[in-house]
Amino acid sequence: MAASKTSTEAVDQKDFLEGPGQVTEHVEITQAVTWTAEEEKKLVRKIDMFLLPNIWLMYLLSYMDRTNIGNAKIAGMADDLKLTSSQYSIILVVFFGKVLARHSRTNQLTLSVGYVIFEPPSNMILVRTRPSLYLPAIMIIWGVLTCIMSVVQSYHHLIILRVFVGVMESGFAPGILLIFSSWYKRTEQSKRFAVFMSAAILSGAFGGLLAGAITGGLEGAHGIRGWRWLFIVEGVATIGWAIIAAFLLLDFPVNTKHLTDRERAIAIARLQEDSVTVRGQGENVGKIQSLVLALRDWRTWGFIFGYMVIVGSSTLSYFYPTLVHGLGYSSTVQAQYMTVPIYAVAFVCTAISGYFADRISNYRGLIIAGWLSFSMITSIAVCVVYNFTARYALLVLMAAGLWASNAISLSFAASTFGSMDAEVRAVALALMNALGNLAQIYGAYLFPSDDAPKYLMGFGVISGMLGFGAAMPSKFCLEMLNIFRTGKNQQKWDPLIPLQRKEAQKPRLSWLGLSLDLLLILCIITFIVFAHLAITSNGHILTEDSRAQFLLNVTFYGPTIFPILFAAIVGRALKALATWELQKGSTIGHVETLSGSTTLIGAIITQIQLRNLNLVAISLVVLWALSPVGGQASLRVLRQGTRVTKTNHQFYALDPMSSWEAGSSNHYPMLTHTLFASSLIASRKLYNKPQDIWGNLRIPMVEAFDNYQDHRWIKIPDNDTGITFSSLIGIPFDRELPVEQTSFTLNTSYMYLDCPTFHTSPREHEQPPIEGYKAPSWTNFTADPPSLENPDNTWLHYHKFVGDDGSIVANGFQITMASCDWGCSQWFKPREARRVIWESASAKTFAHIDCTLHTTYVDVKYDCLDGSCSPIEVRLSPNKPDPSHFSNLFSSDGKPHDPWNTRNFTGFEKGYSNIPSNFLIAMTSAFRMNSVRALVPLLGFILSPNDTTAIPPDGVFYEDVTSIGRAKFQERLSQLFNTLFLAGIEPSVIVGTMPVTEKEQYFATSTHTAETRLSENILVCNKAWFTTMLIICLIVFVISLSGAILRAITLVPDALGTLSIITLDNRCEKDLQKASMLDGLERSRLLKNVTIKLGNVRQDSPSGRVGFTAPANNEDVVQLHWNTYYE
Repeated sequence: MAASKTSTEAVDQKDFLEGPGQVTEHVEITQAVTWTAEEEKKLVRKIDMFLLPNIWLMYLLSYMDRTNIGNAKIAGMADDLKLTSSQYSIILVVFFGKVLARHSRTNQLTLSVGYVIFEPPSNMILVRTRPSLYLPAIMIIWGVLTCIMSVVQSYHHLIILRVFVGVMESGFAPGILLIFSSWYKRTEQSKRFAVFMSAAILSGAFGGLLAGAITGGLEGAHGIRGWRWLFIVEGVATIGWAIIAAFLLLDFPVNTKHLTDRERAIAIARLQEDSVTVRGQGENVGKIQSLVLALRDWRTWGFIFGYMVIVGSSTLSYFYPTLVHGLGYSSTVQAQYMTVPIYAVAFVCTAISGYFADRISNYRGLIIAGWLSFSMITSIAVCVVYNFTARYALLVLMAAGLWASNAISLSFAASTFGSMDAEVRAVALALMNALGNLAQIYGAYLFPSDDAPKYLMGFGVISGMLGFGAAMPSKFCLEMLNIFRTGKNQQKWDPLIPLQRKEAQKPRLSWLGLSLDLLLILCIITFIVFAHLAITSNGHILTEDSRAQFLLNVTFYGPTIFPILFAAIVGRALKALATWELQKGSTIGHVETLSGSTTLIGAIITQIQLRNLNLVAISLVVLWALSPVGGQASLRVLRQGTRVTKTNHQFYALDPMSSWEAGSSNHYPMLTHTLFASSLIASRKLYNKPQDIWGNLRIPMVEAFDNYQDHRWIKIPDNDTGITFSSLIGIPFDRELPVEQTSFTLNTSYMYLDCPTFHTSPREHEQPPIEGYKAPSWTNFTADPPSLENPDNTWLHYHKFVGDDGSIVANGFQITMASCDWGCSQWFKPREARRVIWESASAKTFAHIDCTLHTTYVDVKYDCLDGSCSPIEVRLSPNKPDPSHFSNLFSSDGKPHDPWNTRNFTGFEKGYSNIPSNFLIAMTSAFRMNSVRALVPLLGFILSPNDTTAIPPDGVFYEDVTSIGRAKFQERLSQLFNTLFLAGIEPSVIVGTMPVTEKEQYFATSTHTAETRLSENILVCNKAWFTTMLIICLIVFVISLSGAILRAITLVPDALGTLSIITLDNRCEKDLQKASMLDGLERSRLLKNVTIKLGNVRQDSPSGRVGFTAPANNEDVVQLHWNTYYE
């Protein structure tokens, strides 16, 4: 037989300490109502059957209607209505009550009314009507408005509809809070609120699934966009269920029609037994008075501020699709589906929390604080973790903590307000829900689209809100524990009523102290997390807004924050240890050593003044020495470093051994003349530059260096003016080299003239007038063929002394080159190197220079950065010519292993047989002489490359070319040969209009390997400093936990270090009253071996008294106990 419960007495709520001005009604049941536990259980199940499924579906539809705006946005609504990020935020905000759209002309703020403003009036109406009629009625209206939202065409129409939907929905959530608090006992509410909140959670999951199905499956059906179908389908479903709910929903216990008279009596009696006020019909406090009483109660405001931080969950719920979309799930339907796991995990956590919260209802505050702290940690982690998968997992966990704390906080508030009059409770619950939702106004602006994908501002603000919110329920729970320890009647317990007893009381916990301990523990955990992130981020690239850069920036705050945190934790822990030792009984010296060492300087001075030299004293000094070391470790654990990544890749360059095409019918000699002439004119500016005016690579002339013939690498000086290049035009190369630092070795070649015959002779004539100048006795090369093994070789000679009128110009020059009558081929016998003879006249001398023409093969190392290249080393190549020097088109015209000596093979042997003659024509006709006073830039370049257009000293004759010396002449004439030759291979490649890699080419290319060194700024973690920081942080973490535990198990008051300690009783006679003029530490030094104890000094009365005793002087003392009262 089940035990019966009887209620025959009215419960007088005046036994409770209410808020100001609140005296609840004395509701009596005149006849005894007796019920069994089984009967009560059956009644609760019946109430659940009518309320829970009905309310669950109603709230599910309500929350889906409220949050479908987020799914509609990513399904195309924002694009169709041309909504900006700020406009979307305003659309969210107007639903909840107030914000501001700023008018472009009047610059006025438009105040919107809706969800927030109408909640209290709605609950005032509800408490005076029947919920079964009122709630379905407003549900039908907002369902109709939701359907109308499907036809909006502009941003302003959507705002208006959202305002009215907010007005209608405003009465639903606070109405449900009132109904639950009017039907269930305090220890039954958490599970029911968890079921209630699960509707909101699953609305997100179902909303995501339904939105994905509707927007994807009905997109374009009957010419209607998918997001418009979303409003239609959910609006019609809301209207349909509202009609059904009108027949199922329970009213209040005193007027419901779904219970029998006995069931109603039991329902009322069990609530009265639990100190929940039950309102009868016709009982009115008054609308204004109920509002005033609710606003004057401090509990109302406490829950308002606490609930404001929890509404971060509601803010996030609107942005879940957007946040997930920003994490890399680019498909709209995929982003909507990926929100489902967020709600699924939140549902499980909320259900489990609600179940256990009823079983340990006295600890609901700690449950809320635990979930909020957990969400805060995950929110902070989201700010520093940028891996998409990790951030998604953290977002799932963060949402679970927020939703679970939301459900428990509602039951916490409803049970706390249970002793209020029903109408006052209705207003208080509505105010909490309404004003708490004001947080969603600024919350709607926390995740702007331009902050994607990291959303640091949103998660950062929510982290701060959660940190504030975690402390508030802890305070309420600790007040409850203190009340519980005083033995107060738990049936009359109100968790938010502070203990106001002034008489004897039991030892109690300090909510402020434990909250501070929790905060300090979280802070040191933050440093441990920072150390973990530091080591795991080692080697990560430093970029703007990256996690690595964020961690590096954070290190600069370590030397400031860590010592402060260290001092707070260690100081509090040492004080807690001293108080605990005092409770057990310890010597004055030991207690003073601990209590005086709560700072770094204090630890040192205390040991000196107490003359302490023991392990404890040394340990305390060493402990405090860890503070600056930890601060420096937090600064030096990370630094910026450089990582060089090397990659190899091929590139192409023009082969200077390509055939000379300037004289062929396929190319224009004019282009070659233009490039040759422009290079001569610009030689003054670019003569010693590593690249020509078109960016081509100039090849250093290895003959200009000493000891070049041993094939060793020759370092090129950094001073550009000291380099002699082989040509005024460089080697075209693949311009698609990386912009990063790139190095390569170019295997190439150039022509070089060696002039063993280098002499001058006097002119035969004196200087007559200019008109009497006669041509010098120029050499007749055709009558003096060179001695070549091939008898078919002939001379090709061209001179620069025939003017346009055909007269002889005596101040010119002539140049000739040995060639073959029928062309030179590898099939002929080996021969000597080509000979080049130069003759020129000055005013008094005649120069005759006989040279041999060779090909010099060199290897040149280049360093390039962002398209700018410079040679760093050069050597005479020890290798034979690369086979790639010979183009496919003319591969039969020469081979690297042909019978010729490679020194005697030049680019003139490739291509057509008339190349040498065309080459000399191009050189001698580059600047035509019209008179004896005409400039000869070729002579000017040989004499001075920096002054090619200089006028001769006497206006007619240039200086003798032999005056510059043999080496300079060889270099400069070779430069002219190479410049003209490169210009005539392919002018379009030289100027960059044709790439080197052009397939339809008449030139050869060489393939080379380049090495690119990519220098990246990376985060470097110093392993030694990391180990130091981690060890110190773990030591501080253990100290912080130990301090919190000691403070929790210490029963005596914390009196050390305060003047109020002198007001405590003491039984320390005799020795302790000596030397009253000594300083405190001096007296402690003299008495440091005296044992004292803080405990109960009065045992002969019902109430004890806390005071100091000296057990060494036979004073009786006992320890404090939790269940004993003390004055």
